[in-house]
Amino acid sequence: MNNLKLKKGPILVLASILGVLILFLLVLLIGNSLISFKITPEVLEAPYKGEKYDYPEVECSFLGLKGNAKLTKKLDLNIMGEQEIEYTCTKAIFKKTKKYKVKVMDKVAPVITLNGNTETSVYIGKKYIELGAKALDNMDGDLTDNIVITGDINNQVIGLYEVKYSATDKSGNTGTTIRKVSVKEMPSPLSCGEKGVIYLTFDDGPNNTYTPTILDVLKKYDVKATFFVTNNGSDDLIKREYEEGHVIGLHSASHAYEKIYVSSTAFFNDLDIVAARVKRITGQDATLTRFPGGSSNTVSRKYNKGIMTLLAKEVEDKGYNYVDWNKDSG
Repeated sequence: MNNLKLKKGPILVLASILGVLILFLLVLLIGNSLISFKITPEVLEAPYKGEKYDYPEVECSFLGLKGNAKLTKKLDLNIMGEQEIEYTCTKAIFKKTKKYKVKVMDKVAPVITLNGNTETSVYIGKKYIELGAKALDNMDGDLTDNIVITGDINNQVIGLYEVKYSATDKSGNTGTTIRKVSVKEMPSPLSCGEKGVIYLTFDDGPNNTYTPTILDVLKKYDVKATFFVTNNGSDDLIKREYEEGHVIGLHSASHAYEKIYVSSTAFFNDLDIVAARVKRITGQDATLTRFPGGSSNTVSRKYNKGIMTLLAKEVEDKGYNYVDWNKDSG
């Protein structure tokens, strides 16, 4: 009988320990199930290749006791698509984790850059020339062809108008920018002694001898001018003209009448050369141009009678605005 009692002792102890463990596990299981999580917002999106992601706060509660759960698994913003983040809530001996799905997606809108100035003007009754814009997206690349232009310019009514440029990438992000266009009244000719505005223009440069002196004088008196340039002179002078706030216009690469006025093709081949030079130096597309010899001259007819009438229309059709003493440049 004594031996039998001794054999039952370890079994009872083992059973007791097992019972305690089972009870403990049941308590943990029940306790953990009582932990609840609340996340705001419920729909989670993160920027692909973003510098950072503001992880949402997650509230956890246990038997009325509230607190914030700890973030225990983060995102990899360099991987596109659906990922999981994880939060852990610890209350006394109880612990529970919760996973949430986050969609890592492109959140960057296309960048739209206007051709020409963001603010421009046109005189009443004159044609508004749309210069367009370029669109570049971080994921989809060049979206210039997808740009939608909205906004009407009534060139018969004086006022301030807006032209809106929009482009949407494949992820649904839309970039926009605005150009402001003023329709202004045509200025009346000045009488002698009447105050007005003088527009300074310089042709045929840059000239390595004279242009620096002209720029020094303009800078001294804080006066701005327009330089209609050729392929002459130093690139640094055009760069200085641009950086000091002057307008750069296109004149002619060669200024050789016998070459540029033989045909429309010859004229624009010449103009394209100096346009490319200005774009390379300034990074901007020049839109103002001035015909060598003037827009109403007897020079061009020596090489191709009637070509000036044709060119005056074609330069505007190509997005240029030609300027001359005898032609309104509004």
